[in-house]
Amino acid sequence: MLDDDEEQIPIVTDKEITQQERINTLIQKGGSIATLTTLTRGGIFRVHGTLHRKQVPIMIDSVATLNFINSFLVTSKGLHVVEHKGFEVKVVGGNLLPCTQVIPWLQISMGNYTLIDDFFVIDLVDTNIILGI
Repeated sequence: MLDDDEEQIPIVTDKEITQQERINTLIQKGGSIATLTTLTRGGIFRVHGTLHRKQVPIMIDSVATLNFINSFLVTSKGLHVVEHKGFEVKVVGGNLLPCTQVIPWLQISMGNYTLIDDFFVIDLVDTNIILGI
């Protein structure tokens, strides 16, 4: 549930929306996106998924505000990225990681479930993919 002072990101269902409009909807204007800062055992679990027919570890994080993918994985798989205005991601320890790329509509499978969503590219440590809630 959102507090009165929190802004809800609108869900866009119009198929005519451009890729850039979708990205802009997900990115907060200015500042940093605080995420991955208060990791607790209860808010994280790990699963195995499939990306381009290869098994990858996935961390599902109830604190993360968006989906993220490791820049090394993106490069090694040759995934198509789209540049965007950029923002910073605050991680455990208070470090800020720059994020200026996104992979729109990336398909990842976990068992019988297939997720198609946008994944923001950052230099993750110790994991390849983070699913935000």
